[in-house]
Amino acid sequence: CCLLSECLCGNFILPEPANYVFFCAVFNLRKLLYIIFWQYLLIVPSCFVVHLLRIVLEYSKLKATYKQRCRRNNRCMIVIVFLIGSFGYMGLELLWRGHTHWTMGLAGGICVTLLYTLFQTFELNILTAFLLSSVLITTVEFVFGYILNICLGMAVWDYSKMKHNIMGQICLTYSTLWGLLGAGVWGALRLLSVI
Repeated sequence: CCLLSECLCGNFILPEPANYVFFCAVFNLRKLLYIIFWQYLLIVPSCFVVHLLRIVLEYSKLKATYKQRCRRNNRCMIVIVFLIGSFGYMGLELLWRGHTHWTMGLAGGICVTLLYTLFQTFELNILTAFLLSSVLITTVEFVFGYILNICLGMAVWDYSKMKHNIMGQICLTYSTLWGLLGAGVWGALRLLSVI
């Protein structure tokens, strides 16, 4: 006890009651410093961590809400694109052939929706857009033609008199026109800054 007081006070020696008071004060100061130190070492960082977790949780909630809105907006956009493709193709058929069938609206909507998704997903040049559009639309046309014209016998269209046809459902001439139509869709989407 006296050694510590000599260390702290140098050559100055306190009387015993004062020595006791001094060491109690130093000891309590040391406890107070420990409390302050541990508070800043443990409590403040833990509060900071809790606050940081709250920020992260709020951000994740905002991000989830944003993703839900994007999904909703994307679904709405898909529906809008489908309707534009459906009515647009039926209108094109009315101008080209003078008549149309409701299944052509379905096929046109599916084709334009697939093109929209394809062009949004991949960055394509116009030649690639032309070729992929030609293949995609011709494939949809063949599937619809096989089901409607061959299986169900509805005779919605017949390309059997055209050169380079397959089963009268698809032909090279219309495949080329579908490629041009797809390239036009690609160009319109780029103009509208959608892709």
